[in-house]
Amino acid sequence: MNKLFVLSGSSNSGKTTTLNTLADTLYKMQGSKLGTAINIPHIDATDDKYYFDLQINRRNVRVGIFTSGDYPSAIVNAFNFFTSNNCEVCFAASKLYGNTVNAIESLALANGIIPQYQYMVWQYPYNLRTQNAIQLGIVNQLISMI
Repeated sequence: MNKLFVLSGSSNSGKTTTLNTLADTLYKMQGSKLGTAINIPHIDATDDKYYFDLQINRRNVRVGIFTSGDYPSAIVNAFNFFTSNNCEVCFAASKLYGNTVNAIESLALANGIIPQYQYMVWQYPYNLRTQNAIQLGIVNQLISMI
């Protein structure tokens, strides 16, 4: 694993929603301007772990996304799953501090990775259309970091 992106924030700040939107967007990238999904995502349905083989900017990359939970054991399990499946770039969620952050930092240090934190401050929009536009903007920013 070369890159680890962690969406960090308080409860209900949009971390999991953003990761689910990211997974959905990557799944739909077939033939888009952003890239091409080479394979249908591989899913471990018990823990909501996905990985995608993508071609972005003429570069093949395997991206892992963990969309269920921000507690230490889940993060360790997802990290091991993505490492064993040769994911180069991974996304997960975490609270702002505590045991989950400690687990992420320990895993990153042991594997020579510097996690990149994206802080989520969820602003409740007035309508669903605005909310969706905000989500897609964040997702496009995350994709550009791959």
